[in-house]
Amino acid sequence: MNETQTILLEMYKDIKSVLERNGIRFYSHFGTSIGAIRHNGFIPWDDDMDLLVWEDDLDRVRDALTTELDGDKYYYNECPSDSHPHIIYRGVDLEQGLRDEDLPFIDLFTLVPYPDKPVNRFLTDTALWGFAGSIHVINKLENVALYRLFRRIPRFFKWLSSLTTNKDTSVVTVCTTNFKKNRFPLDYFGTPVVHPFEDTDVPLPCETDRMLTELYGDYMTPPPEDKRTGAGGFPCSAYSEYIVRKKS
Repeated sequence: MNETQTILLEMYKDIKSVLERNGIRFYSHFGTSIGAIRHNGFIPWDDDMDLLVWEDDLDRVRDALTTELDGDKYYYNECPSDSHPHIIYRGVDLEQGLRDEDLPFIDLFTLVPYPDKPVNRFLTDTALWGFAGSIHVINKLENVALYRLFRRIPRFFKWLSSLTTNKDTSVVTVCTTNFKKNRFPLDYFGTPVVHPFEDTDVPLPCETDRMLTELYGDYMTPPPEDKRTGAGGFPCSAYSEYIVRKKS
């Protein structure tokens, strides 16, 4: 493991301990699941970790992680102009690290209901495209005053999407800006399947192989060397949100 992965593994163990202690179900996903299955740990070139929690549990997740994680080591980032929370490693200087976007972080993606009826799906997709588009636009704002003015727009679109999703749906999506690619039958998740990961373990969705195959195709074959990159991003608007909260 490299230095970033060593920090991420320490972060994960602390998060895992808190969630398990509070009886909160969670799963690994995306590159973290691929790493677990293909490497029994990190993909060698990966630089973040991806976890899933249920949207209905988000209040409990927030309460548990903000009260039980070491606040001197970790920053719980839940931004109204992003799709999901993160745990960010504080490092030596949190504010500078958020500005430079160079701190290790773990994604806490949320699983949300997604309609399985055509009319509801059209309406929900329209609202979620507004949600995703506004996140991208607001993330580009460099003026904190403008950010403060527009930061809650994505939450409005997210609220609209919840109104148009039929309540008896058997489909869920991972709440990201790429929501259409990440919709799956509810029963793909179920009871987590524990899998080795470095010197600990991660809980996989019960149909992880089907999910990863639908997302990536032959995920067991590593990509060409020129395609081996990490997350390639940072939590949206994290620095601007930090400054807004600091001034409040």
